[in-house]
Amino acid sequence: MDERPVPFEYPARHEGWAALKDGSRVFLRPIKPSDAALLIGLFNRLSPRSIYMRFLSPLRQLPEGWAVRLATVDYVGDFALVGVVGEGREEAIVTVGRYASDPRRDRAELAIVVRDDWQGRGLGKFVLARVIDIAKENGIRRFEAVVDHENSIVMGIIGRLGYPHRVRPEQGAYYVEIEAE
Repeated sequence: MDERPVPFEYPARHEGWAALKDGSRVFLRPIKPSDAALLIGLFNRLSPRSIYMRFLSPLRQLPEGWAVRLATVDYVGDFALVGVVGEGREEAIVTVGRYASDPRRDRAELAIVVRDDWQGRGLGKFVLARVIDIAKENGIRRFEAVVDHENSIVMGIIGRLGYPHRVRPEQGAYYVEIEAE
């Protein structure tokens, strides 16, 4: 049985609006356990390429159990920031940036996904930078990411974040280490 940490108190201080380069706005907030259904909705709106670039696997669906685990964080060692927009009378997640630390290691894994129709607006860089800032507030300053060798967008975002980083090719992907001191 996968035992997830009991979440600390929801950190409302991380809520706020992001103004994107095309003038659109996205409400950013920490993920909540109740967001599992919205994560499945996001997954269902991703292209097969975006799914592969995020999970490094051609998943056909996001199992409900995975969505629940992804939506349940402790807000310190594991954190996810979602971008939410209104679509008609519904709310939709259009991006998720996250880090997940491993207490046995001195770094956290970074991940980002942006729904295809929201890509190219600067949202990914904005969210990833904010996630790193939150991690730093929580004492995490070293990160890693595994990025598909064809994912020039995420590699470009990592470069534009301005932190020292190392890139090592590894079986069709790049292993990236970021130092955010």
